[in-house]
Amino acid sequence: MARIAGVTIPSEKQVWIALTYVYGIGETTSRAILAAAKIEPTTRVKDITEAEEQKINEIIKNGHLVEGDLKRLVTNNIKRIKEINSYKGHSPQGWSSS
Repeated sequence: MARIAGVTIPSEKQVWIALTYVYGIGETTSRAILAAAKIEPTTRVKDITEAEEQKINEIIKNGHLVEGDLKRLVTNNIKRIKEINSYKGHSPQGWSSS
């Protein structure tokens, strides 16, 4: 089992799909990370080497906000919007919805 960004990813899946198990990494980001690491996206996780795993971790650590840091940022943004009593997403009273 490989650990990427603190998350254990499934070993039977292709690497590009398995990376999407990390919060903050979608399909496009996953493919960009693998291109930067020069790893074939269709390789199974169980077939990647320790060096390739470290390279993926380095790229994620240096260039992407994932897992705990990203969750904390989103939570703080929501909290800030609540504190300023923002009506984001709501139409003002008296306006029609048509």
